[in-house]
Amino acid sequence: MRRNNNLKLSVKNIKGKNYLYIIKSFKVNQKSISINKYVGNIENINLNDVFLKLSELDYLKLTKITDYYLKSNKESILREEQIKELEELKILFEYFADEFPDENERYAMENYVRYVHGTTAIEGNTLTLQESKILLLDRISPAGKTMREIYEVENYGRLKEFSNGYHPEISESLIKKIHEILMDNILRDPGEYRNVSVFIEKAGHEPPPAILVPEEMDTLISWINKNKSIMHPFELAVITHAKFEAIHPFVDGNGRVGRALMNLILQENGFPELFLGTKHRNDYLNSFETADRNDYRDMVSKLISIYKEEHQRIISELRSKKDLTDISELKQKYPEITAEFFRLKKRYRNSGEK
Repeated sequence: MRRNNNLKLSVKNIKGKNYLYIIKSFKVNQKSISINKYVGNIENINLNDVFLKLSELDYLKLTKITDYYLKSNKESILREEQIKELEELKILFEYFADEFPDENERYAMENYVRYVHGTTAIEGNTLTLQESKILLLDRISPAGKTMREIYEVENYGRLKEFSNGYHPEISESLIKKIHEILMDNILRDPGEYRNVSVFIEKAGHEPPPAILVPEEMDTLISWINKNKSIMHPFELAVITHAKFEAIHPFVDGNGRVGRALMNLILQENGFPELFLGTKHRNDYLNSFETADRNDYRDMVSKLISIYKEEHQRIISELRSKKDLTDISELKQKYPEITAEFFRLKKRYRNSGEK
């Protein structure tokens, strides 16, 4: 029997009475947190009472996580209700992966194809969603497209192979490696910082001169490491993307690398990918106008709206399925809780232990 070490039962003696609690442990930004759910006097409760309370733990978890982020980051751009929405989405996707692994794998792949199609289409790539899917999954190149367009999409397949099962810290070498993979067969020296000055005409923004790029990237990586323990992952991901684009460390491919970094942070923290398509292009690009002035509120607001919109169908479906989970299913999922409950019930009934 597989034991869930993050979930256990505990008895507390209060004024001569023995009360049962469910304790759930989890981590938020590497910090261990636990929540306690009161069940009742162990002499008067039954197994169904335990699992009924167990079904209420996710709401307590949402509240606890939200409080953590609001207290640890007093300057958070995200509002309380936005954090709760994001954390509910994370819980639903954890449930999806646990209860429906095959469907979850298919959705994840569909998601990745949509992400690749969107992130390349924003840069002007003309492959359709279906053409991108066939190229990524079947490695069949579409007719009538340039080799650059084909490599732009194909390289994301290599990036996925590189990142599968790999959980790296964000570093200069990782960022250069992502650029090297995404811009292979496209640039002469992929993975190398630019040695010329650039100007982003549409944004009216002038990134730092080439000689300062390594220093600016060191500052960005230090900022990420400093804030990853206090800032909500979604906010961290979006602001990291914005700061990276402001530096514009490479001659070309900065947008693709920046969006890849954003999704890397999301996925490393248990969130699904954020995919942007041509329909989001104007809102997305316009949000950089204020972000380039270190005001990230508009960008975070726009991207969280897109994020919820793009995942809304599966969110609604998962919410309905999770709400229909009955006590018998929970008993099957957590047999160790059943065994522990009867052990404690017998112990306190027979011994009268205080």
